[in-house]
Amino acid sequence: MNISAMSAAVSSARSSSTATSGDFNQIVTDWLSKEQPKCTLTELKQQIKALYPNSSHVVTQKEITSALLYASATLKQSLSLEIQNYLKDTLNPLTSQSLGLSYTYDNFMQAMIMGNDDDAPEPFF
Repeated sequence: MNISAMSAAVSSARSSSTATSGDFNQIVTDWLSKEQPKCTLTELKQQIKALYPNSSHVVTQKEITSALLYASATLKQSLSLEIQNYLKDTLNPLTSQSLGLSYTYDNFMQAMIMGNDDDAPEPFF
């Protein structure tokens, strides 16, 4: 990953005084389009969190998933073969993983709130 390009994107993003989820989604989309990082979901989440204009804001899994879904839908309209290959090979699988993680977390929390341990997912260990 190009550190100077990421720093420039962060500086540009932080120059706006307030950020909305739409702004953040567009910042992430622009960054993904330009940088096309190839990494794990965990690494991508850390990089995306660094893009949020307000450094004191805690970026949630929901915001990351929303930004990835927005980026996938927006970049799908691109006619660039390079972008289409990036979507197919990297971004779409990572977006699916993020969405699955969000659903699993939501289902787990719902089961815990309702006190229904039978519906809670089995631990991974």
